[in-house]
Amino acid sequence: ARVDRVRVLPGTKVEADTILVDLINPDVELQALEADRQLAQAQAELVNLEATVTNQKLAQESVVASLDSEHQEAQRRAQADQVLAKKGFLSDLEMATSRDKEATLSGRKAFEEKRLGALAKGIVAQVQAQRQQVERLRSIAEFRHKEVEALHVRAGVAGVLQDLPLQPGQSVAVGAVVAKVAQPD
Repeated sequence: ARVDRVRVLPGTKVEADTILVDLINPDVELQALEADRQLAQAQAELVNLEATVTNQKLAQESVVASLDSEHQEAQRRAQADQVLAKKGFLSDLEMATSRDKEATLSGRKAFEEKRLGALAKGIVAQVQAQRQQVERLRSIAEFRHKEVEALHVRAGVAGVLQDLPLQPGQSVAVGAVVAKVAQPD
């Protein structure tokens, strides 16, 4: 990092949270911005995914409801045809056709209900995976922001600033002594 500003001069009383020096590191700041961008993108993808899967589920529920209605109509038709066939007003072929239609719709309805159940499970898994991705990226963004915040070097303890050998524009290596604070007692 590079020293941007020295805020406190030696001999000054400081508190633990007093900022002594502001450092600049464009790479750290860019990493924080990139982490924010990735988090925002993942959040947008989560919202989009939730909308998409909700629409898919509603469409499948509509298919099931439509087939249920058709199935009920076919059941009523098959029952009515059976009564007519017993009285001799309907041929065996027509009776078999209405029973087959009812059976076919019953099978399709059962299949579409299974698809709806599978879709619901898949939706939960997809949304949970995307939420976990958002939380992972949120943690990364928080870490990157802590790195940026660490560029504002604080005293750490209350006391008197004894030594601060840095000047604006000077480079500072990781782990270098930035300042010395002494407690008078």
